[in-house]
Amino acid sequence: MNSSQYIDFILNNLKNILFPENFFQLDLKFSKAEIAALMLIRKNGDIIMSEVSEYIDAPMSTVTGIADRLVKSGYVSREHSKSDRRAVILVLTEAGRIAADEMLETATEFIDKMFSCLSEDEKQSFISIVQKMLHSPIKLKESVPTENTTINIPIK
Repeated sequence: MNSSQYIDFILNNLKNILFPENFFQLDLKFSKAEIAALMLIRKNGDIIMSEVSEYIDAPMSTVTGIADRLVKSGYVSREHSKSDRRAVILVLTEAGRIAADEMLETATEFIDKMFSCLSEDEKQSFISIVQKMLHSPIKLKESVPTENTTINIPIK
């Protein structure tokens, strides 16, 4: 395959792997950025808005809009930091925790199905290839893990 064929293959198939129609069978009330924010808060606990901004690579004005929608929908609440009153902390509500748990369960089921056709060796090869690509000399972001970083992804 030449570079053009690789690009065509990737563009034609990556969407089907990462965003198939059945991936998130949730209400379409969440944007991808809102899903990312909910999952980040679920993973890290209460989090300041600037950390969400860094994680989703969006300006604070965009994160403010995301937070506004999530607060209005009852999935997140805003609190002020006790140590720095200027810092706004996003906290999952019970409804937000339930929604994030459902998203994680759906994503886990999807990944399990995607990986079910692979042997253990193929799963490890896939992870190794992705890690190698993330560490390639051409990095799109400086936030990509360093060469010495090992990404340990448990595979069932």
